[in-house]
Amino acid sequence: MDLNVSKEIADVVNSTMEDESVEESSVGNLDQLFLMLMGIIILFMQAGFGFLEAGSVRSKNVTNILIKNFVDLTCGALSYVIIGYALAFGSGSSWIGWTGFAMIGIPFADYAYVFFQATFAATCATIVSGSMAERCNFNGYIIFSVLLTGLFYPIQSNWAWNGSGWLANTDFHDFAGSGVVHLAGGTIAFVGAYMLGPRLGRFQEGEVSNLTGHSVPLISLGAFILIFGFMAFNGGSQASIEAPGDGEIIGRAVINTLVAACIGGNTVLFIKKFGPGGGSWSLIQMINGCLVGMVSICAGVDAYFPWAAGLIAGVAGVGYLFFSNFMVFLKIDDPLDAVAVHGVGGIIGLLSAPILMDNGLIYGGETAWSMLLWNAIGALVFIAYNAVAGIAMFSLLKMLDILRVPEDQERTGLDWVKHKEPAYPIGSLIGYYVDAKSATKRGHIEDMEKVPGFRSITETTSISKVLPVKEADINGTSRRGSLSIIRKNIENVWTIQEDNEDNNLNYHK
Repeated sequence: MDLNVSKEIADVVNSTMEDESVEESSVGNLDQLFLMLMGIIILFMQAGFGFLEAGSVRSKNVTNILIKNFVDLTCGALSYVIIGYALAFGSGSSWIGWTGFAMIGIPFADYAYVFFQATFAATCATIVSGSMAERCNFNGYIIFSVLLTGLFYPIQSNWAWNGSGWLANTDFHDFAGSGVVHLAGGTIAFVGAYMLGPRLGRFQEGEVSNLTGHSVPLISLGAFILIFGFMAFNGGSQASIEAPGDGEIIGRAVINTLVAACIGGNTVLFIKKFGPGGGSWSLIQMINGCLVGMVSICAGVDAYFPWAAGLIAGVAGVGYLFFSNFMVFLKIDDPLDAVAVHGVGGIIGLLSAPILMDNGLIYGGETAWSMLLWNAIGALVFIAYNAVAGIAMFSLLKMLDILRVPEDQERTGLDWVKHKEPAYPIGSLIGYYVDAKSATKRGHIEDMEKVPGFRSITETTSISKVLPVKEADINGTSRRGSLSIIRKNIENVWTIQEDNEDNNLNYHK
C-alpha cells in the first residue's frame, strides 16, 4: 500500500515536471514565432521601399532601382547572416563580436533572432539606395551593400544592442533604431549623395530642376506598405511576447507609431499648403512626413504616451521640410529625401527619448539626464562613424571607377544600358540619348538597334520611324537645327526634344 502511494506521488511529480517543461518550451516557441512573424513583415518593407523608389525615379531607371533593392536582400542580408551577425551579437569585446561566423555554433533557438536582425540590416542599406538613385554604378552598389550590411552596420549595432556593448552598458536608449538604423543610414546617404554628385540637369546655371519621378501611384503604394511594416519594425523590437509586460510595450509601440505617422504626415501636408512658398496639397511631401514621424519615435517608442509621440512627429515634420530645402541649398541631390527623412528623424528621435519618455526629464526620471547625455554621445558617434564608413566605401568605389555611371549612360537611362530589361519598353526607347551625327560613337545605338521597332535617327529621318505612328503625335521631322517634339499618347508624359546646343535628341520630363 505504501509503495503504491509512493508510486502515485512520483507519477504526479513527474507529470508536473513534464507540464512545466512543456510550458517553458512553449514560451520559447512563442517568442521565436513572434520574431519570425515580425521579421517577415519587416522584410515586406523591402517591397515598400521598392515601390516608393521606383515611383520616385524617372521611367528609364526603374529596373535599376528595383534590382538594387533586391541586392540589399540577396547580397546584403546574406552577408549579414554569414559575417554581420557574429560581429553584432557574437561573444567578444564591448566593441565587436567574433564568434558565430556563418552561423557556426549558434543555437537553433536563436535562428529566429538572426533572421529578425538581418531584416534590420537590409533596411539600413535600402535607405542609402534612394539617395544615390539614377546615377550610381550597379557593380559598385553590390560591393557597397555587402560592406554595409556585413561589416559596418553590425559593428555599431554591437555597441548599442549587444548586452556587452559599450553603449548598451550605459543609460543609452534606442529601442527600435532611431540611431542604429535610421541615423546611420541617413548619414551614409548624405555622404553617398555628396560624393556621387547631383544627377545631370538637377542644378544648372543657378536653377533647380525637380527631375520628378514618374509614378505617384507607385509612391503611394510603397508608402502604405512601409507604414504597415513600421508597426512590426517598432513593435517587434521588443523581441519577445510571453514575458510579463511584453504585450503592453508592444501595444504602446504600435499605437505610438500610428499616431506619429498621422501627425507627421498632417504637419507636412498643412505646412506645404499654407506655409511659406506653399499653396498645394502635396501627397509626396505628406508621405515623407508620415515616414519621418515614424522614424523620429523609434528610440523611445516603447515608453511614450501617444501625445508625446505626436509632438515628436510634428517637430520631425518641420525638421524634414527645413533640411530637405537645406539639401537643395547645398546642391546635394537626394532624389528620395532619404537624408531629411532618416537622418533628421533619427537625430530628433535620439534626443527626444530622454525628455519625453515616461521616465524622462519631464517626469523627473532618475536617469533622464544621464540618458540624454549618452543619447547625445551616441548620436555624435553614429554620425562620425558612419560618415567615415561612407567615405571609405565610396572612395574605394571611386578609385575602382565603379561609383558613378558615365554621363552618356546616365542620359540614356540605366534600365537598358545595364540590365537590358526596361520597365516600360516604349518609354525607355524614347529616353535614349541619340546623336544624329555620331550615334555609333555613343556606344549604345548598336544595342538599341537589336530592339524591334527601333531605328537610328539621322539628319533626314522622320521621327515617325523611331516610334509607330499610332503611338505618337508627329509634329515634324528631325532635322539638324530644327526643334522637333514627339509625345506619346499614353498620358502624354514622354517627350523627345532636340537640344538647341548640341542638336542631340534627349529624354525630357
